Amino acid sequence: MPAGHQEKKSRGLLRLAGVCGFLGATLPLVMIVSAAFLSYWFRWDTNALSDLGVREEFWLFNSAVMIGGVLNFLFAIGLHGYLSKERLTKAGIEFPMSAIKESS
Repeated sequence: MPAGHQEKKSRGLLRLAGVCGFLGATLPLVMIVSAAFLSYWFRWDTNALSDLGVREEFWLFNSAVMIGGVLNFLFAIGLHGYLSKERLTKAGIEFPMSAIKESS
């Protein structure tokens, strides 16, 4: 396989992982809020969010949890592929160091 084709494929998979990350963060939230809105009995101040998974609109809430899990898993795989050992090591060193700098 030519090097250019491999690079193009890699960029496409990275873009797909980014889309999965965006959708994995927004789509479940929209679905969960929709399930809460459709459940006349649900109140944010008295009910647990997991109550939505066992009553009338259980299919919407449970689908949101499963879809969010799959999309975020695909995003994590793409992120792992993007973060080579050098980038991962650099992020692993710089992140704690930034926390130390901000606390002092």
